[in-house]
Amino acid sequence: MLSAIEEQVGSEDDIVPLPILLIDLGRLTTKNKLTSKDDLLDLYLESVYGQGSARIGFFRHVRKQGNLLLLLDDMDEAGDYKNEIEKYVSHLAET
Repeated sequence: MLSAIEEQVGSEDDIVPLPILLIDLGRLTTKNKLTSKDDLLDLYLESVYGQGSARIGFFRHVRKQGNLLLLLDDMDEAGDYKNEIEKYVSHLAET
């Protein structure tokens, strides 16, 4: 499966965009009482694509390569967990 993922990505320099609807991430964070210490991105992917799906494997691989571009949509709609999401995104940017 990894070779199929690598074929989809192409070269190691390919950037793969991933739109994140922050209203959905905020709802997920609220529902599961998550914090910035949880892997919000991975949990979001599981909630959107289903646990163990090929897409999650693809995005995890691209993320590990450092080629995943997060497109964050509507931070103001993240709800009460806006601060936790901002902390998490800041942490991702630093790593």
